[in-house]
Amino acid sequence: MGSANYDSSINLNLSIGSLQGSDILRIKQLHDATQQSFHDAAKLQKADRSTEEMRLAVEENGRLKRMLAIIRERHCALRAQVLRLMRSSAASSSTSMRTSNRKIGKQEINGSRRVSNRQVVEDSRPRIVKIYVRDGDLVMRDGYYWRKYGQKVIRDNPYPRAYFRCSFAPLCPVKKKVQRSAEDKSVHVVIYEGEHNHVQPSPGKPLNYMT
Repeated sequence: MGSANYDSSINLNLSIGSLQGSDILRIKQLHDATQQSFHDAAKLQKADRSTEEMRLAVEENGRLKRMLAIIRERHCALRAQVLRLMRSSAASSSTSMRTSNRKIGKQEINGSRRVSNRQVVEDSRPRIVKIYVRDGDLVMRDGYYWRKYGQKVIRDNPYPRAYFRCSFAPLCPVKKKVQRSAEDKSVHVVIYEGEHNHVQPSPGKPLNYMT
């Protein structure tokens, strides 16, 4: 009897011990399964987050591509506009340069014409020579023959001025003016206008003149 009780207690203890071990195993398995579920859920959440980030990156990349295309299009339009402005400016500069060259050419032609006309006028002016003679006889004996055609009193000089033409007039255009100096009455002022177009009739004597 006592032996039977002893065996049953041993079996009971063994049964209780085995049940406790299986419970621990199940708890451990449940814990491992729970940890694996959490781990899988974390992986899935991380994968979802990566997928969302990738989707956002793709959208941002597409938006940047569209902006780049717009910038490239505007750059091409601006470059074409700059080229048109440069061509227009070059054409305008060329036109203005041709116009300026034509104006300069006309001015040079007109200037040369004016210079030519002025030279003709200057060349047509009579040559004037002014001398001072102390000997009154030498006033008339200068190697040419003269004819007096007038006389008048000039302002600021009390002595009259006499006017002569070359005796070969009207073929010879030379004229002569003779007047006594207001500062020194012993000096005659003789002014010749023009040049003789004929030979000297007779050898003239040298004139004593003062400069």
